[in-house]
Amino acid sequence: MPDAIAVTTLPPTEQTSGVLELKLIGSPDDALALTVNGRSPNVWLGLAPHNDISGRRVLRSRIRKVVNRAGQAFGQAAQCVGRSDSALGAYYLRMRARLGPQQATAYKIARIVYTMLKKHTPFEAASAEAYDQQYRDRELKYLQRKAAKLGFDLAPKESTEPVPS
Repeated sequence: MPDAIAVTTLPPTEQTSGVLELKLIGSPDDALALTVNGRSPNVWLGLAPHNDISGRRVLRSRIRKVVNRAGQAFGQAAQCVGRSDSALGAYYLRMRARLGPQQATAYKIARIVYTMLKKHTPFEAASAEAYDQQYRDRELKYLQRKAAKLGFDLAPKESTEPVPS
């Protein structure tokens, strides 16, 4: 397993636009062995939600208190990315309406890093505008499906107000 994760945020320039950089410290073999006893890395990082279930009912939902330096580094990365103009920053802002935006974003960053290491693929950063457009399209598709299920047609509203110049 990696010993630690160093988190740095590159200053915003024309090329980077505040890109987050995560570095795993340890051997490459250790970095690829991210599962402990067959469990997801987010479980032992202390980022995954844990539900206590009895009789098919969720009694309590929380995130386990785990002391793990890598999990803390992902939390710091989430806090840094919350102020950036990126897809992860837009996700953080959207999660701020709920409880635990830092934890949710740290969980997402950990899943991205795990997928990058497991599949040996580079990270493709998206802009906040692209993320917002994708989120809007997904919500619109959901609303159209819901309206069709209830027997309605969903049409965009035509604006009668002049556009300010």
